[in-house]
Parts: sequence; C-alpha cells; structure tokens
Amino acid sequence: GSGQLDLLIDPGEKKWHLYIGGYENEAVKVPDFFNPENSITMYPVSVTVDYGALKVVASAYFLLGNDIPGPPPINAAAANFFDISTSANAENRELLYCNGKSPANGTGVAFGASLTVKLEKEIKKKILFKKVTIVDIIVNGGAGFDNALLQYGPGTACQNGQSPHGLNNFRATGTIWGYIDVNGKVLGVRLPSIGVGALLQADIPNPSFFRAMVVLKFIKEWKFKFKIGDECGHPCSVADG
Repeated sequence: GSGQLDLLIDPGEKKWHLYIGGYENEAVKVPDFFNPENSITMYPVSVTVDYGALKVVASAYFLLGNDIPGPPPINAAAANFFDISTSANAENRELLYCNGKSPANGTGVAFGASLTVKLEKEIKKKILFKKVTIVDIIVNGGAGFDNALLQYGPGTACQNGQSPHGLNNFRATGTIWGYIDVNGKVLGVRLPSIGVGALLQADIPNPSFFRAMVVLKFIKEWKFKFKIGDECGHPCSVADG
C-alpha cells in the first residue's frame, strides 16, 4: 500500500489544510517540504492485494481546509465502465482553466473511497497429450463514492458563467457508483459480455444537477439515463483571465 499526508498552517498566506491522500486526477498538489518551489502530487491512499488470479485495490482520501481544488473527479474505472469520456469528465471535474480563467479552490471538506476487484481465472485440461484451455474468465467489478461540501469565494462562477451560485457560495457534490463486468471464453468461443452497473450524481444548489445511469450488458448494451438540471462544473475565478 501507499499513502501521503500533508498538514499546512500558513497564517501569512491565510491558508490551512489537512490532506490525507488526494484526487487520482493529480489536481491536489502541495509544496515540497524541503524545496517549497517544487510541488508534490497527492494521490489517494491505497492498498493492493494481488494474490494469484485475484487483484483487489482499495483507495480513499480525506481533504479538509480552505484551498481544496474543487470537487473530485469520478473514479477512472467507473468512468470507463459507464463510458464517460475523459475529456467530458475533465471539463466538469478536473483542475483545468475554463474560459481563460483560473479554477477556484474551495473551503470545506471532500472525501471518498473506492474498491475495485479483478479476477482472471483460466482452467486447462490435458486432452490427448495437449493442454487445452477449457474456461478463461475475466471479472471486473467495483464500487465507490465521492462527496464534497465546499464554499467558494464571491468572485467565482460556474463554467457556464452563472454567478452567483450555490447557497452563500456553498456547493455540495456527490457521486455513488457500482458495477460488475464479466467476459470470457469457453473452449475458445467468446461468451456474450455480461455486466450491470449504476451511477448516481448530484451537484447542488443553484444550479442544481442530478444524473442517474443504469447499464445492462448481455450480448448488447442497454443504457438507461435520467438527467435533470444544469451542471455547474468546476467553479472558476472571475477576477482574472
């Protein structure tokens, strides 16, 4: 496993935070203790169990302070399963410049955790002096959540330009997801892909955005989507650009 912790109290800059881990999209950066001109990227605290055909990865983060780089991105494995493109995900969640203006940090708390599992099982039998693969199955699955309650400065706007936003500039975001995906072959014949997953997202208030998605896979893929409202995305500063 691996993990990082950073505690900052800077009265001169009026900054403080406690970071236990960070976002997987490299948005959380802190000054190097030995060379403050350089920065260190904070990644989620993670533990990996790799035993034979089974691989399990658990990760988590907890951010508290007044310089949190916006809400967290959706987990990369979940984004891949639900076919949320990297570019679309980045535009709404990563620490990027939007419309030529700086991304806004928030004050508050952000936390999340995820668990992904991969099982690769191959069964071989000896038939007429030759080993033949009878079954070759790959199972991928995962579940997780991300939450944030952040207050942004009065000089901030949503990526769509809406300002003011939130409730007293407070915004709450949340994502919860889970999925399982099974692929494989029997005697060299590929089986139909089987999978199921559900994703729920909220970004509130003013504007408020809700999205639900259910994915079913069997021979072909069905997606059931439900979306209400407009997404604020990563709030940005309106003072520069």
